[in-house]
Amino acid sequence: MKVLFVLKDLKMCERLGIMYLSAVAKQAGHQTDLIATDLEDIHKKMKEYQPDILAYSLHTGEHPQIITFNNNLKKRYNFLSIFGGPHPTFFPEMIDSNGVDVIVIGEGEEAFVDLLNALQKKESINNIKNLWIKQADGSVIKNPPRPLLQNLDELPLPDRELIYNYDKSLFDEGEKRIISGRGCPFMCTYCFNKQMVDIYGKDWSKVRKRSVDNIIEEVLMIKEKYPLEFIKFNDDTFIMADIKWLQELAEKWPKKIGIPWFCNVRANLVTPEVARLLKKGGCVSTFLAIESGNDEVRNGILKRYMSKDQIRNACKYLREEGIKYGFYNILGLPVENKFEVDMETLLFNIELKPTMAWSSLLTPYPRTWLGEYAKQHGYFDGDYDMIRANNKIESAITFKNKKEKRLVENLHKFFGITVSYPWLLPLTKQLIKLPQNKLFMYILMGWYGYTLKMRMSPIKVTPKRFLRWILAVRKHVNDY
Repeated sequence: MKVLFVLKDLKMCERLGIMYLSAVAKQAGHQTDLIATDLEDIHKKMKEYQPDILAYSLHTGEHPQIITFNNNLKKRYNFLSIFGGPHPTFFPEMIDSNGVDVIVIGEGEEAFVDLLNALQKKESINNIKNLWIKQADGSVIKNPPRPLLQNLDELPLPDRELIYNYDKSLFDEGEKRIISGRGCPFMCTYCFNKQMVDIYGKDWSKVRKRSVDNIIEEVLMIKEKYPLEFIKFNDDTFIMADIKWLQELAEKWPKKIGIPWFCNVRANLVTPEVARLLKKGGCVSTFLAIESGNDEVRNGILKRYMSKDQIRNACKYLREEGIKYGFYNILGLPVENKFEVDMETLLFNIELKPTMAWSSLLTPYPRTWLGEYAKQHGYFDGDYDMIRANNKIESAITFKNKKEKRLVENLHKFFGITVSYPWLLPLTKQLIKLPQNKLFMYILMGWYGYTLKMRMSPIKVTPKRFLRWILAVRKHVNDY
């Protein structure tokens, strides 16, 4: 079977989800290709490649545009459409939309291969676990999920050629992304983990780690075939592994790889020993999710269950080992005093002196606890079709008035640079009163790009890369 993965854009990063899907498809003898519709003409691609299947990985916010895009293609071409990713997993009613044939619930590699093999053999796909299949009469067969794959080493390494053959700039980029595991035991209310537990039961709460040797095999392959200066572990729960796993990584990585790397860490799990092992293994930068500087909001509403002192201690341990740390923050939360809470978050970030402070405007995703809370308390109208795909522009949350909305959304634009230069705070307080404009977006994206690529990462800044980053900032601003 011939599969065409369809993305709106690559967002200047490897899309690991479709890279794994492409790898298992090719391993089973099928063909795959990719298109980013903002870069290439879909009609030219359809005529030249003639795919049997169009496969979409979908996030809430981009779904209305992509569903319409797919339905328009359906009117001209004959293909099966399949949708996976967060939005169809947590909002499976989307299968009722015109042109949507199949959706994948949860982890999709095994189901995807079963689908392709069945279609190749002209067999029924109606009993494949993890799939919802629309019938000719409009009814939907809803199959249950299969058990989670426990041994992630059984998966082939992600298909990087799919991405790099399409976008040479990602080939040339010195930073490459990988994941070391799946699953999470925590129930942060803005996240999808509770829904994954609803789908898979308690097995989802167990972190499944790839073996250290399997990870090293992947990085050695990358190092041999592509430019490589920096590895970014994309896991949310990197240090949730048994301490022996981290000890093994710290022993083997410097000897076999010797490339610096980044990971996400959870503040209340960072101990002096963990920080020491991260440093020994070659970690040079990390991110911690603070989310809110207000204890009641962070622990009562977001269910992060960590104190300010635990966050302070994590920073202390990382700083003592010479590891850079940045913060994730969420602004525009569904609380009565949104701006005051966000200012508290800003001041807590300033106190802790991170290398980078990242902030996002809350997106109340479907079926998350926080999304439901926002609806029930009048902070969100429940219209997911109106949510933007880009959470760096405006908030989907309801505000008391236009002034509050302007203050919160503008504070978000100046958040990162104000944390790095606290002397700007008086000026920031005045600027956020002004109407929103593209200049504020340039400040936001320019500063984030600079700190992410030139402060948090050790990769070399070449003129070619710098120009590419500038064009990426411009593209994000044009979404405004």
